[in-house]
Amino acid sequence: MLSITNRLMIKPLNTVFVVLGFSAILSGQPGQSPEDPYKRISGGGMDRTPAAVTSYDVIGYDLRITCLPVQSEIQAEMEIRFVVVEDITNCLYFDFSGMIIDSVWHENQLVEAALQGETLEICPAATITAGDTHSVRIAYHGKPQRGLYFRKNRLNETVIYSHNEPYDAHYWFPCHDSPSDKAILTMTIRIPSEMTAISNGILVRDETDIQQGIRQMEWKESFPITPYLISLAAGKFEAVMQTFSQDSIQFPLVYYVYADDVTRARNALTITGEMIHFYNDYIGAYPFQTEKYAMVEVPLREASAMEHQTATTMGDFIMDNHEVIAHELAHQWWGDAVTPVTFSDIWLNEGFASYYDALFTEYKYGNAAFQVRLDNFRSNMDTDGSLNYPILDPPESYLFGRAVYMKGAWVLHMLREKLGDTVFRRIGRTYFAEYQYGHVRTDDFIRIAETVSGTSLHRFFSQWLEYGGIPVVTGAWRQSDGMVKLNLSQNQAEPLYQFDLEIKVEGLLRDTVFTLAVSGKETEINFRFSDAITGIVLDPANKVLMINNSPLYQHPSRSAFVKIYPNPAFGKINLIYQLERKGAVTITLYDLGGRKIEQVTESVKTAGLHHFEWSSGGVASGIYFWRLVTSEGADVQKMILLK
Repeated sequence: MLSITNRLMIKPLNTVFVVLGFSAILSGQPGQSPEDPYKRISGGGMDRTPAAVTSYDVIGYDLRITCLPVQSEIQAEMEIRFVVVEDITNCLYFDFSGMIIDSVWHENQLVEAALQGETLEICPAATITAGDTHSVRIAYHGKPQRGLYFRKNRLNETVIYSHNEPYDAHYWFPCHDSPSDKAILTMTIRIPSEMTAISNGILVRDETDIQQGIRQMEWKESFPITPYLISLAAGKFEAVMQTFSQDSIQFPLVYYVYADDVTRARNALTITGEMIHFYNDYIGAYPFQTEKYAMVEVPLREASAMEHQTATTMGDFIMDNHEVIAHELAHQWWGDAVTPVTFSDIWLNEGFASYYDALFTEYKYGNAAFQVRLDNFRSNMDTDGSLNYPILDPPESYLFGRAVYMKGAWVLHMLREKLGDTVFRRIGRTYFAEYQYGHVRTDDFIRIAETVSGTSLHRFFSQWLEYGGIPVVTGAWRQSDGMVKLNLSQNQAEPLYQFDLEIKVEGLLRDTVFTLAVSGKETEINFRFSDAITGIVLDPANKVLMINNSPLYQHPSRSAFVKIYPNPAFGKINLIYQLERKGAVTITLYDLGGRKIEQVTESVKTAGLHHFEWSSGGVASGIYFWRLVTSEGADVQKMILLK
């Protein structure tokens, strides 16, 4: 037996659930706000590694928990049932942190246990044999450091809610805190009688002891669930109810809200029903239709919302936002029913939910609204630095970065454009059907996509998932005697992307669209177009994720600026310039009074098209002029800077 400091030989616990502290609940002062030192944005505990447990597979959690709102504390008992996958000769290890342990039992026998750091070590009296099913029971109490929160809402009422993703479940209940281990769940919640408690699955028991002022509600989740999706929410809620019905499918839709949000909740449930209809048709039947779909309004600070299985938590500041509702609902398919083995594949959750949310926008409001969503994804994915990194296995600090959501959505959009909507839809339905209630990795999705489409997609996924950034494409053209010379250049860091690019040539009398295979650093094409060209547009149908200077300008007849964009500018500026011959280049920025603001002297450049990116930094708003100087002369372009 291992020797660990602070080892406990713990006294037996009476199996009758103790309800100490409810007198304090009932005598709490109005307006009292619980202590809240643990404010965070998302992903507390990202620097920890979950217990490397390979000796067992959890098959069931049975949590009996008493919530004490005045103290912001809990008293709880957790029974964990598990199948042993290899002999355990010493100790069992579970993820657990910050609580005070009262007793630990293995198969109704009091055992030694030690809580060290974020690991609970339980040492049975004898070897546990592979193939056997066992259980441990842990009684504990305390104030959760993270994961479970006691907060006041705008009505000055205490609301209790959980937010576990990615690794915060073990701060309020012992578990194998990994997305790779799913189990069924029973949660019995004891709260003050004026409160309502919601958890995953269906409500199987609801009892109130009027004399003691205690309500006990038991929820059972019969579908496999991973710890980060386990939910507890409690408060003085109004339950707004509808019934979803489609063909033979029927189940309750419920929104638990503050008393002043009932009307908003009814409207939100109506649009939620439309979304479920769409997702059922596009992906497959709602995976938890024998239970429910609920949303719960809480004063959420850790995120906007959280897709707990069958019981989404909605921040009260966005409780009826259609895009957020659609996103979290899509997670019931992508993330809850089909779950990544590790968070390295988080784009399979967030990229999918973001794109299917946008697909509902297309279905409900049309292509123009859908294009706005895509443009918003493109323009916002680089606002937090996450676009510099791959969305497959991103750095811990960018696990929930904008690029994971928005670039992830764009990867699916490009796949749909590459293969067609019919094949794309079949890929999604096949992927969902094969992995429903199970676990996946990115390679599993790629395999399904290749099998269904009959197309090799390794290069496609590799370049979009395994590298940071997106293509930056600049181009220019020249027309002479009915012949057109078009030059395109990729200006981003590695990799050089391969993609098919639609090009629209606009003429005075007619337009034409053709597709060009882009693969190298430089791409040049010559083609005949007898009409006078008024402009050339790259990717007119918005099929490729990239930055470009479309509509392209005509090649100047001398060394000069081709385009400065965006203009007006808000931060980063792209300057495209053309050199007729090899030589040194100096680019200088002047203000309206002719004062030099900044000068950039570049090395000798070859003849052709070049790209330079400038960050406005501390330069104030105003009108400025860029001056390009080469051996042939100078060119000046105006720029408006807004901040």
